[in-house]
Parts: sequence; C-alpha cells; structure tokens
Amino acid sequence: MEYIGLREFNHNLSSIMARVAAGARIVVTDHGKPIVDLTPHAPNEEPTPWDELVAAGQLRPPVRSRRRLPPIWEDLSDLPDSVEMIAADRRKDRER
Repeated sequence: MEYIGLREFNHNLSSIMARVAAGARIVVTDHGKPIVDLTPHAPNEEPTPWDELVAAGQLRPPVRSRRRLPPIWEDLSDLPDSVEMIAADRRKDRER
C-alpha cells in the first residue's frame, strides 16, 4: 500500500486514479493522518437499484450511447423513457 499527501493527490489526480484503476491501493493523508483509502472498484454481484428498476419495467436505459448496449437492453426498447416518467409524475403532482 502506498501513502501520498493530500497536496500530491490534488496536483496529480488523473495519474493517481489511473494507478488505482490499474490495481494500486493508495492511502491519502493530511498532515500524516490517513483520510481516505483508494482501491480499485470491485464489481458488485448484487443487483443495483438501477438494475431493479429496469427489471421491474419502471425504467429504460438511455437510447443513445457511445458503446453498444448488451443484448438484454435491446429487449427493453418498449419501456417508457425515464424523462417521460418524471414528466408524468410532475403532471400528476400539479393536478393534486
């Protein structure tokens, strides 16, 4: 595990994040006291709230994306758009 000061962290954020993404574990310190541990992201095996909303048919993933969506997302094209859902909720609130 590597320790770096807060000033170095602020000045070299991009390179530090690249090292963490590559697997490095870094502790950021402020005046020698640890304030945060930076570790690579570990995928969560449990469904996220986003996944649950999509599975329940209450949310549709974005239509435009730079990446090709996995096949599971293509099957959900008939679901309402999140913007449409929010607008409908706001209309209901105004009617009350």
